[in-house]
This record gives sequence, structure tokens and C-alpha cells, in this order.
Amino acid sequence: MLPAARAALAREQARPYYEDAVPAHGIFHATRVRDAACQLATQHPVTVDQERLAVAAWRHDIGRPRERVGEVVELPTAKAVGFSVDSRSGRLIVGRRIASVHV
Repeated sequence: MLPAARAALAREQARPYYEDAVPAHGIFHATRVRDAACQLATQHPVTVDQERLAVAAWRHDIGRPRERVGEVVELPTAKAVGFSVDSRSGRLIVGRRIASVHV
């Protein structure tokens, strides 16, 4: 897949997650986060992969609709991006940070 297509694909994949979100974390919020992150990244064009940053920005809140009950929308996705998830219950293990995201 071409690098420019990754952010567009991430946006389309994330859209359904934002449809049920509270307004503060809807698609307009994700768009603002993406725009702000990419604007900040222009200050470090050599060290920041803007396409990966855009992908991360689009996906940053996809777990919000189920977050209130401690669940994650898709266990494999949560594991793939580095969330700590209890494999038996499917619940997010709170208090751990993501070291890196691989796209």
C-alpha cells in the first residue's frame, strides 16, 4: 500500500467507531487532532513520519464507545497497537503506556 493511502484507509476504518462516540470525541475531534498533530510535525519534518502520525491520530479514540465499561472494541486491534488487555475478559488493563505503535 502506498504511504499516502494509509492515512486515508485509517480514516475510513476509524469512522464507524466515531459515529457512536460522544460529541467531544467524534469525527470532528479526530479531524482536529489529526490536523494539530500534522501541523506540529512540520516543525520536525526529518524525524516525524507524518503518514504514521496521521494514522495514529485517526485511530486515537476508537475504543472510546466501549471504554466506559472497561472493554475494547476489538481485542486483536487493541493488542496489535500495544494496549495491555486481559485475554480472558477482554478488558483493558489500565495504567500501562504504549511504548510504540507499528503501522
